[in-house]
Amino acid sequence: MFHNHRRPHEFLFSLFTLGFGLWVALPTTSMATIAYEQIIRQASELQWGALFMLAGFGHGVSVLVNGSRWWTPITRAVASLILAGSYGTIAIGFWTAGPTSTAVYTFSALTGGSVLAFVAAAYDSGVVWAKWRGTHA
Repeated sequence: MFHNHRRPHEFLFSLFTLGFGLWVALPTTSMATIAYEQIIRQASELQWGALFMLAGFGHGVSVLVNGSRWWTPITRAVASLILAGSYGTIAIGFWTAGPTSTAVYTFSALTGGSVLAFVAAAYDSGVVWAKWRGTHA
């Protein structure tokens, strides 16, 4: 129904995000380096982990049922927007700590992936809206 060729990519992205959240939420200190100092001031490791786990899970469920429920593209868009902001915040945190860090590239790329997923989900949300209004062929 919707552009299902996006589903495998978005689903893998959601699994990565869920896994990242689980890793960060473990009762260890995965964000213990100086580069995470500014990021930890905004939220604890557990809070960051929970945010990524919830966004990854919600995004994944929405991708799996994409098109069979009206709300799935909207949920995909919201989850992607949350991830873009979260990954972007971490990228900026690493940039301020040391702009040559590989983490700047990694989290910037994840931010870009989140933005692309948001654009795809926003388009699909527009398709749903048009069908709801009866204006889409």
